[in-house]
Amino acid sequence: MADSNLSLSSSADAVTTSKFDMKSLKGEVDRLNGYLEQLQGECGVGKQAEPAEKSRLERLKEEISALQDAVRVLEGEEIPTV
Repeated sequence: MADSNLSLSSSADAVTTSKFDMKSLKGEVDRLNGYLEQLQGECGVGKQAEPAEKSRLERLKEEISALQDAVRVLEGEEIPTV
């Protein structure tokens, strides 16, 4: 009988500890989600930032193309035009 009471007491303690851990972890997850949303807003990531992201990609593609043109000019493959 004492063993079953001890086992029941240990189980109740484990449940209480687990509930506390879950509340603590849920709070941590909520805090991290808030921080993630803040970072996404600051970094221009997310649904509202798609047009800016597209224009950024377009600018990068143009820059890559310009650099490739410069390499061809420097290697003597092309003559620069104005």
